[in-house]
Amino acid sequence: MDSKEFLDWANKLTENAQAGVREEIAEHKQHGLDIFYMEGEIPIMEKSDGTKYEYKMVNDQPVIIRKIKS
Repeated sequence: MDSKEFLDWANKLTENAQAGVREEIAEHKQHGLDIFYMEGEIPIMEKSDGTKYEYKMVNDQPVIIRKIKS
């Protein structure tokens, strides 16, 4: 496998992984579950309706700090 073939393979692998994550997130939201991730240094909790909040963990529970404007 030459470097172009390897790069093409790596790009396809990345695309497939990202598509899989998008599908899992959509399925999570369909079940009304929150999605947790980071935007830079800010921890984000996204509700199934797409509303985003900054949060912090207190006693192993997410506590909303503020709503993030879309």
